[in-house]
Amino acid sequence: MTAKLDALEKRIADKAEQLRQLKARKQQIAAQARAKETKAKRAEENQRKYEVGGLVKLAGLLDMDKGTLLGILLVAAENYSDAALAGLPPEKRQQAEQGNRAFKAKGDALLAERERSRIAANGPQTAQGATNATQGRPMTTRPDQSAQTKG
Repeated sequence: MTAKLDALEKRIADKAEQLRQLKARKQQIAAQARAKETKAKRAEENQRKYEVGGLVKLAGLLDMDKGTLLGILLVAAENYSDAALAGLPPEKRQQAEQGNRAFKAKGDALLAERERSRIAANGPQTAQGATNATQGRPMTTRPDQSAQTKG
C-alpha cells in the first residue's frame, strides 16, 4: 500500500510542478502581451508627436520661443478645446464652433495643397509606402538594397 501512496505522491508532485511551470508560462505570455501593447502605444504616441511637430513647422512656428509657443497652445486649448466649448453658453459655443470650423478649413486647405505638391513632385504613395517615382518601386533606405530587389 505504501508503494501506491508513494506513486500517487510522486504524481501529485509532478503535476504540481507542471502546474507551476504552466502558471509561469502564462505570466510570461501576459507580460509579453503587455510589453507589446505598451510598445505599440508608445510608437503611436511618438508618431503623433512627430506629426504635431510637422504641423508646427508647417505653420512657421518651429523657430518660435518655446514658452511663447506653449502659451499660444494653452490659449488655444483654453478657448477652443471640446471641454472649453462645453462650458460655454449656447450662443458663444456656436460662435466658437464656427471659429473652429474656420481654423480647420484653413488648416485642411494647406494640408491638401501640400499633399498635391508632394504628389506632383514625387508621385502617389502605394499601399506599401513611398514609391520611387521614376521606377514605381518602393523606395529603399540604403542604395545597396535596391540592387538586391531588382532581381
